[in-house]
Amino acid sequence: MNKKHRVLLERYLDGSLTPTELETFKALRSHDPTFDASVVDAEALGRVVEGSGPLGFQPGFEARVMAQINARAAFVSDDAMMLLWRMFPRVAVPASALTVLIMLNNYLGAPAGASILDALFGLPARNIVAVLGALT
Repeated sequence: MNKKHRVLLERYLDGSLTPTELETFKALRSHDPTFDASVVDAEALGRVVEGSGPLGFQPGFEARVMAQINARAAFVSDDAMMLLWRMFPRVAVPASALTVLIMLNNYLGAPAGASILDALFGLPARNIVAVLGALT
């Protein structure tokens, strides 16, 4: 469909054809089956759209959704953060003390001549060449 035919079809659907354009439209429709099929399809689509009813949400929908979002955001920002803040010292202090004890145990049980990192962490030093060789 060329641009002129498309403009005629759109104006026909809008109901804004002049009498001369309407005669041209009717003649085109009777002589061009493809154009006629396009008109039939456009009219059918228009009926479907008109029969679908109004689209949208019920009044107050946005306010209800925003109230739920704000309530959840307040819970996360206030209650969850306060819970973490109160729980942190209870977990961090014992975890740090346990880490120090494990490192002290590793250091005291390390063989003589071991590097300080090997002794504290209890891990043997690895040569980077040996590690890369094992990967290939």
